[in-house]
Amino acid sequence: AVVSTQSGHYGRETSDNVTERSVLNLIFTPVNVNTVEQSTVSYIADQIYLDSLDHKVVAREVIKVVDSYNIPHHKIIGYVCDNVAYMSKAFTLFSAFYENCVHVSCTAHLFHLLFGRVSVYGNDVHSFMVKWSGYFKNSVQRKKRFSMFIESKGLSTQKCPKPCTTRWTPWMKAVVWHAERHQHLEEFLSTEKEYSDTAVIGEISDLFTADLESDFEYLGSIVPTLIEAIESVESNSLTAHHLIQINLLTSKRFSRLSLVHG
Repeated sequence: AVVSTQSGHYGRETSDNVTERSVLNLIFTPVNVNTVEQSTVSYIADQIYLDSLDHKVVAREVIKVVDSYNIPHHKIIGYVCDNVAYMSKAFTLFSAFYENCVHVSCTAHLFHLLFGRVSVYGNDVHSFMVKWSGYFKNSVQRKKRFSMFIESKGLSTQKCPKPCTTRWTPWMKAVVWHAERHQHLEEFLSTEKEYSDTAVIGEISDLFTADLESDFEYLGSIVPTLIEAIESVESNSLTAHHLIQINLLTSKRFSRLSLVHG
C-alpha cells in the first residue's frame, strides 16, 4: 500500500470551520506490484482533527493508522506528501518501521511551487498582457489591423490566450504568445496613433522597458517546458525522469533570472 498525507488539493492541512483545529487526512492506495498496468483506487483511511500539527504528530498518526488496519510493515511501499518541511521530516521518523517505503513528493504541489516562482517574476509581464488584451476589447477593426500587421512579419495570426492567473496553462501560453511577438508590438502601437486615443496608446507604450523585454525572453524560454509537463500529467505520461529534467532546467533558468534582477 502507498500512504498519502493529504488535505485539500495540495496535501496541506486545512482548518475545521467549527473547532478551528487542523485536519490531517491519511489516504491508502493498494498497489499490486506484480502488475505494470493497473487502475488504482485510493481510500481515506482516517481523517484526524488535531490541536497542533508538526512532524512528530504526523509520524505518530501514520504509524497508528497503519497499525489499526493490521497492514504488515514490509508492505508499506510509499509515502506521498507535499513539500512542506514537517511532512517530509515526518518520514525520517517513521521510515525505520517500513523498510520498503520510499518518500515521494506530490507532483501537483511541486508544479504549484514552480508556477508560484513564475508568477513572481511575471508581475510586470502579467500587467502588460492584461493591458494589451484590454486594448483590443470590443474593437473588431483593431483586431483586423493587428492580424494584418503581424502576418506581414511572418508570424501566426493565432489569437492570444487570455492571461488568467487562476488558469496556469492559458496564462503560460499567453506568455509564449507575447514572447514570440514582443519585439513587434511597440511598432504596431506606433501605427495605431491615427486610429486610437493617444493617451491609451501612451499607457501601453510606457510599459515597454528593457526589464519587460528581458522578462519575456526568460519566461518565454521556461514556460514551454512547464506547459509540456502539465500536458504530460493530464495524459498520464509524465515519468520521474522527465520530472527531474524539468526541475533541473527550471532551477538553472530561475538562477539566471535572479542574476538579471538582482
